[in-house]
Amino acid sequence: MSSHAPAWVKLNQKKYPRVKDDTGKSQEILSPFSEDNLQADLKAFQALMKHLKEFDGQEQTVIMIQPENEIGMLPSRQDYHPLANNRFQEQVPQAFIRYLSAHKENLVPEFHAVWKNNGFKTSGTWEEIFGKGTHTDEIFMAWHFAQFTNTIVEAGKAIYPLPMFVNAALNRPGKKPGEYPSAGPLPHLMDVWKAGGPAIDMLSPIFYNPDFEHWNDLYVRQNNPLFIPEHRFDNTVAAKALFAIGHYDAIGFSPFSIESKEHPENEDVGKVYRLLHQLRPLIYFPPGTRQDQGRFAGQGKTSNNFHPGQIRVHRKTQSHLGLGRSGQKRGVGAGRRHHYSNR
Repeated sequence: MSSHAPAWVKLNQKKYPRVKDDTGKSQEILSPFSEDNLQADLKAFQALMKHLKEFDGQEQTVIMIQPENEIGMLPSRQDYHPLANNRFQEQVPQAFIRYLSAHKENLVPEFHAVWKNNGFKTSGTWEEIFGKGTHTDEIFMAWHFAQFTNTIVEAGKAIYPLPMFVNAALNRPGKKPGEYPSAGPLPHLMDVWKAGGPAIDMLSPIFYNPDFEHWNDLYVRQNNPLFIPEHRFDNTVAAKALFAIGHYDAIGFSPFSIESKEHPENEDVGKVYRLLHQLRPLIYFPPGTRQDQGRFAGQGKTSNNFHPGQIRVHRKTQSHLGLGRSGQKRGVGAGRRHHYSNR
């Protein structure tokens, strides 16, 4: 939702139009099809990046930027503003088609199946190439959200080239587009976002559901570095931080509102971060040489409680989480090599 837009944007919907549902009712989402919306966001972001470079360019306290937040369509699955309707009837952009053709054999299975089911067409409108249905509505919106964001990111990096990522509110089983924040940087739309947003460095999941391994397995495809910018602050975060870094080569794990704790260093996750700092010589390797692997185990994998002292460096799989120098990777998370920030 565009709830944080300033009043001069909210009060001038003629110049700064909002998404409309199929009945013509405005939604609390600024339309990505409006050039005025884009330019307003662009100028604000350029001002922010200029300020960061001037104020923090030497110390580099800020090491990454998230230019938008939880992009998605809810409760309408598609923008029906006239600007959007006109684009929906146009030919699918050739830049998107070129990406699909170049990566045809490596597209994520969910998206590959959509394109395949309609004959791998390379010219036509959105419905001609991907077929009629809610899935095409979501692909169409994802492309334009990615393009919008990519323009913002490119402009920001031209001023101060920090890594930039987008985050996604995850969908749930059985939900259809519009019943979750659809068209965001979700795993089944990873190729759409990579094609439409090549300047974006990472697509990142935020966690308010328990399916931690499932979603991480999906997000490390396409050589996407795993960064978890938000996770519900509960009793699982300490173990999950270790698991994300040990198994998935994650470059970061951020429990939500950790600064709200009076003494976060005394929380289990604070002790884990201290432990990870001590393990730096063991777990930080040049890209392509790392042999560590985390394991997320336990009785039925239902208990994720962490108690300091239960972490050890070892060679055999135990009934608790560990960082092992096994020399072997297993599962979907195998074989990834990512750069690590040295800040």
